[in-house]
Amino acid sequence: MPPKTLSGDAIQKGVGKYQNDYGVDKVIASDKAVKKGVTTGPLVLDIPIIVNPAHTAAAKKNNDATVGILGAGPGGLYAGLILDSLDIDYEILEANDRVGGRLLTHHFSDEPYDYYDLGAMRFPETPIMKRVFDLFKYDKLKAPDGVQIDKKRIEYFFDCKDKNGIQYYNGRRKRLNAETVDPDFFMAAEVGVDDVYIKAGRDKIYADVIGPFVKLLLKDMTEGGDEGWKNLMGVDSHSTRSYMTHTYVPSAEFREEFEELPENEGLPTDVVNWMETYSMTTSWFDRAFATTILEEMAFGYGSGTGGVDYTPKFSCFDGGSDILTTSMANYIDSKTDNKGILKKHRVTGISIANRDVKGTSPLLVDYVVDKVEKPTAEDIAAGKDKDIKGIKKYDHVISTLPIPVLHHAVDLDNAELTAMQTNALRLLQYTPATKIGIKFKSAWWTKGKDKDGNPILDREGKTLDIVGGRSFTDRPIRIVVYPSYGLERDGTAVLIASFIWTDDAARMGALIGSGSTNIDEQLKAMVLQDLSLVHNIDLEILQDQYISQYSVDWADNPRTMGAFALFGPGKFGSVYPSLTVPAGRGKLHFAGEAISIRHGWVVGALDSVWRSIFEYLLVSEQAEKLVKFIELWDLNEEWFRGVKEGGTDWKNALIVKHLGAQAPDVFELMFQLKEAKEEEERAIEEQKMMEQIVELLRQQVEEEEAKAAGKQSESAPNN
Repeated sequence: MPPKTLSGDAIQKGVGKYQNDYGVDKVIASDKAVKKGVTTGPLVLDIPIIVNPAHTAAAKKNNDATVGILGAGPGGLYAGLILDSLDIDYEILEANDRVGGRLLTHHFSDEPYDYYDLGAMRFPETPIMKRVFDLFKYDKLKAPDGVQIDKKRIEYFFDCKDKNGIQYYNGRRKRLNAETVDPDFFMAAEVGVDDVYIKAGRDKIYADVIGPFVKLLLKDMTEGGDEGWKNLMGVDSHSTRSYMTHTYVPSAEFREEFEELPENEGLPTDVVNWMETYSMTTSWFDRAFATTILEEMAFGYGSGTGGVDYTPKFSCFDGGSDILTTSMANYIDSKTDNKGILKKHRVTGISIANRDVKGTSPLLVDYVVDKVEKPTAEDIAAGKDKDIKGIKKYDHVISTLPIPVLHHAVDLDNAELTAMQTNALRLLQYTPATKIGIKFKSAWWTKGKDKDGNPILDREGKTLDIVGGRSFTDRPIRIVVYPSYGLERDGTAVLIASFIWTDDAARMGALIGSGSTNIDEQLKAMVLQDLSLVHNIDLEILQDQYISQYSVDWADNPRTMGAFALFGPGKFGSVYPSLTVPAGRGKLHFAGEAISIRHGWVVGALDSVWRSIFEYLLVSEQAEKLVKFIELWDLNEEWFRGVKEGGTDWKNALIVKHLGAQAPDVFELMFQLKEAKEEEERAIEEQKMMEQIVELLRQQVEEEEAKAAGKQSESAPNN
């Protein structure tokens, strides 16, 4: 009896309405799964899948690999680790000559601590980040010195160790831990902010705005359900600015504390501008309100007993964040049963192989190995002075390429994306982001020394004594990030003199990578001037301390075309979901931090890959591997909001409902395959039955002949 699946009628009712009597085979979880809390009993896959263990072997036989992974950033490498654990054949195509994507560390030299992270640089230890910290502990990931990479984590000071970072706004300076008698020290009244809001304070206003949404989302995470998500999607059409101005009204509790607050009025525009200036970069509040909520939760907002003032513990990697992706790539390349990572393979197109045939089809991936721009004689002899074009064939493709790259640099015309998916690639926004790292002769922001060996002092004759953390300003550099590593080291030190995104980064980016010495000097002069003003230190001292700088503008990088996803209003509710289902007749799966609700975080890339592999195993009919996948890599909070911890009623999981609602054609293909298989199996059964009937008739004839021969022998005369 072949495995059961849902009837065609069930498809029309939607996955959310599937009933058990439509049925699928029960696949029992191992004791390991039960112990890990995946289930409190037998794990029943109450979802429309077909058990087909021969799938992987057949796909591997006919294609370059069963699964092609596009991009060798954290997401692509994570996909490789998962597929490796499931014994599924794969290979990774990477356009660069390195791995890591936007997880990249710049080293000024080979000296210890002479670096800074151009991309991800800090990891908050919050419940939302569980998957990334589980990855750190994955026993197959070793640093170059053989040490398990989790042992390479060190404390990261998100705030300055002594809470003594600097604020410098409107020409006024104060330490973050310094108390002031004047509640309007930074002159908010002069930019139109009324006294009642100044008295209430930015932090309390902000908490009243976002607190109710965070509370319900945390309830989703701890108790199951999706009330918080639905509540957030109810205001998805708002930017943070429009929600604050037109929908938010102060809560009764807040008004009880500050009676002068208007009862039924939103925040004035000047108040919103004031709050944005001190909380994020310019125009952040013009992005989706949902993005603001989710970003605050990623930083741990609301997760601790400290409320607004809660700051989780942060970690960074001793040696730079790209130690993570290097260790992932080293393990993948060490496997002899996979082709590993093909670098310098820039993907240029994805298409369905058998476009003229209905039903499922492998995918073709066009790629180019770019020519060497200034080839040597050796390069020319090796043919590297010309582009090398090729085509790969995969049963499924998982793309972790940034959305702007997919839209602008990859031909998807024959990949059969829906109109909404094509629209989404154009509409979903990435923000620019820039970092400027400067190498100085000493860490002058702590207790650095000048050329004569004397302590470097500010204009008040004091050492700055800043260790880790950040300082903030309305000057162009906006945010200064002090290193949390190499703190006991004398000699040179590297400072992130500016880390900004949104509109501030778009302007700063015009001064980065121009190729003009004059503009490079202009950038250097501006940054040193801002550092001098923020820290109240003579410009001449900084000029003497300066050694070199290295800057990055992620929007100017053709392999990324932006720093990270930062959606505008309305994008989560309608556009984003279209990319969380497969295209290419169920064979092309989208992943990456943009295809998650954790934009700009490594964990977002990992979560999206988890969803794409769940999707792949589902539509490719691999029930046993799906159970093993859950055992090894756990459930995903975003996509199993409808299932309480330990639950087995998977048909209520958001991912199953979502796939049925968004991609019914994928399930239609599954059932077409099932019907064809059943017809083939019926024909085989009929053939077996005919053979059995023939065999029975033959046996009957032989028995009759034997009986007849026996009777004839008995009647013969004895000699």
